Amino acid sequence: MSPLTYTKPLNSEKELDIVMKYIFGSTDLHIPYITDESKETLCYMVFDEHRYYWNNCDLIYKNRGKNEIDYWDRVKYLDFKVTTSMFDDEKSFECLQNFLTNCQKEKTLHIVNTFHDKKSIFELDEWNKICEIINQFSTEYLSIEILNKTYFSENHIIDIEQEIKSCKEIFNCFRLDFFLYFKKNNFFYIPLILNGIDLPTQEYEKICGKLKQ
Repeated sequence: MSPLTYTKPLNSEKELDIVMKYIFGSTDLHIPYITDESKETLCYMVFDEHRYYWNNCDLIYKNRGKNEIDYWDRVKYLDFKVTTSMFDDEKSFECLQNFLTNCQKEKTLHIVNTFHDKKSIFELDEWNKICEIINQFSTEYLSIEILNKTYFSENHIIDIEQEIKSCKEIFNCFRLDFFLYFKKNNFFYIPLILNGIDLPTQEYEKICGKLKQ
């Protein structure tokens, strides 16, 4: 199969849908439809004084996070920031469990490392714990987006096959997509699972664009 090449920046959900249709022949990927961002989207991070919940990740370093939320059954999209020792705080486990077991049928879990640790997401011990939790509590139409921002790590050598292998430690989901960032706005997009089935191995070109951070 020829490499999939995109030169136009991906700046919207609509443009991503076009890419999905080109790859899969369909956009019916059970991606949740967000109607109220204040209740249906959530961002979680634990780092120093920056804790725990925000409705928008742009506010992490501007506003104090909420200690608790009381509308878990409405949350459809969780942006889960991975940081060193985050599971020393029991809220990290509770956050994932509450999201994965809520009543929403279609939901998206967006997992991404941060610049704080200067490491690839797979270099963090927390990755194994995340895989364990997801595989235990996963639901029928769970979509997972893994973003590995390798440019945070000064000495990281990209090995795509090994990175894919690490992603596939998560197997209990409807859809699994991997975004391997080698620069801030440049990444490999690698779809791995659709409808609970491993996708065939393909070749992938670098994409110049910007998705949700």
